Amino acid sequence: MYPEKYNADFFEYHTKVAMRELALEKVRKDLYLEYPSRMSCLYVSNSIEESEK
Repeated sequence: MYPEKYNADFFEYHTKVAMRELALEKVRKDLYLEYPSRMSCLYVSNSIEESEK
């Protein structure tokens, strides 16, 4: 609604993360089709600290 209220760095960071994930997924599909996709996996941690790593 009000783009001037949003930090451009926030969007730039998330765009970079999304592009990296798409690139990794392409490599997985091209070379390692038998491995599960990171996009469809669940991740489990024993603690909040561990999950933040």
